[in-house]
Amino acid sequence: MTDRTLAQILEAHKNRFNVGRRLVWADLTNAEKALFYGADLSGAKLSDADLRRANLDGADLSGANLYGADLRRANLDGADLSGANLDGADLSGAYLYGADLRRANLYGADLRRANLDGADLSGAKLSDAYLYGANLYGADLYSAYLTCGLAIVQGPTRSDGYRFTLYACCLGEHVVVAGCRQFTIDRYRHHIATRYPNTPKATETLAILAFLEVRLNQIFAEWRL
Repeated sequence: MTDRTLAQILEAHKNRFNVGRRLVWADLTNAEKALFYGADLSGAKLSDADLRRANLDGADLSGANLYGADLRRANLDGADLSGANLDGADLSGAYLYGADLRRANLYGADLRRANLDGADLSGAKLSDAYLYGANLYGADLYSAYLTCGLAIVQGPTRSDGYRFTLYACCLGEHVVVAGCRQFTIDRYRHHIATRYPNTPKATETLAILAFLEVRLNQIFAEWRL
């Protein structure tokens, strides 16, 4: 359905959908470049859908099944993807500014170079997701699962806007995530020492790491009780 507009899609489904822009449980498998601005696609069956460069600005995709969907460079600005199944979806280069991804399943999703600025990923499953080059500036990752891990400490936000989150991983390691950086606390300190030592940024970041380390030790103490 290349270049099809929402109006055309509604017309094609007029015998099944008679509620304006609402497309609950719609089955749309090929909609490259389609216009779904503000559309209600909650619960839609979109597994393996071709939605490359589709305009889904402000769309409601809550609970939608987007398993294996191709969403490369799609516009999902402010979209509601809460509880959506994005297992194995290709979201590389997608625009997800301020998107609601709470409790979304992003297992194995390709999020390379995706813009997740300000997105809410709390409780999202990001195990094995590919986040290389993704913009997570200001994103909320509290209680999100990442590389077999669970977010256990939501740390401070650095003055440049990067929020620091500490994850407990299944292999026993604890990983700090800030933007596209994913390091253990010790590895992060080494990164600071080699990349920007003796700078205000280094001082601030080291203080944040110290805070996360203290909170981690407190959590260990609580777990031993």
